[in-house]
Amino acid sequence: MRCAWPSVAARGGLPRSSGRSGSLALCYTQVKESGPIVTTEYYVASMPAVADLVVRRLKEVGVGTLFGVPGGGSSLDLIEAAGSAGLPFVLTATETAAAIAALAQAEITGRPGVCLTALAPGAGSVVTGVACAFLDRAPLIVFTDGVAASAQG
Repeated sequence: MRCAWPSVAARGGLPRSSGRSGSLALCYTQVKESGPIVTTEYYVASMPAVADLVVRRLKEVGVGTLFGVPGGGSSLDLIEAAGSAGLPFVLTATETAAAIAALAQAEITGRPGVCLTALAPGAGSVVTGVACAFLDRAPLIVFTDGVAASAQG
């Protein structure tokens, strides 16, 4: 099986994907090879979104819960993917509380703690928890929103 990752949809060959579900790829497999003629079957496959891949990997390393304050954008995609995968999200009052909760979970379980923050003030507020995790040598993963380079003005 082989897949064409470049967007065939842009050339009008496939329907465009919508929402957070990832993108589409044109895949094919050789069915029969008889002399110079090769029979090939084509089909459309859905590729997972980045958020789905991140959540899958977090579950593989044993993360039990996501803590944080969503700011919109990519963090909402991550929360939705986590919910679909059965990984709970706990809304905290502040980003500092999210980092401390994730730190506590990491120290108790020995597995990484994960927190989500909003852009700018949220990323600044999480620094206290990150410093605490650094001093305690606890595994902590922090996700924060970003702004596309073209949107910065």
